[in-house]
Amino acid sequence: MPSSAISSKINNNRHRINQTVLGHVKNYKEIQERQGVTSLTNKNINNYINEKVTMDVLHRFIGETNQSELKRCDAVKKLVQLIHGMFKIHWQSKNIDQVKNLDNLTKNMHVLSRSGLDIASKLNLN
Repeated sequence: MPSSAISSKINNNRHRINQTVLGHVKNYKEIQERQGVTSLTNKNINNYINEKVTMDVLHRFIGETNQSELKRCDAVKKLVQLIHGMFKIHWQSKNIDQVKNLDNLTKNMHVLSRSGLDIASKLNLN
């Protein structure tokens, strides 16, 4: 899947991704409350929102991508940053406008499809 397709898929499915992240926020708040912790720290976010959680959140949107290529070109780091940012924003309250400001994290991602052919990015529809 070409990079523009990843960014487009994430943007087109922002509502579903937001709902999934909101579910993680709710679950994490419940965990924190049981432990008597009410504040959110970067360390807590880094411990909770890791590569595995990020890939679970985004699996249906980036499933056709070459996973090893995602890691090789540091796209996974950008995706983890995206989910971290969304998590922080939604911790306070659901704020879609602030989430849209995170689009720049995925704009220039370059990742090939699993086949490596990258056919979609070579199509000329004009």
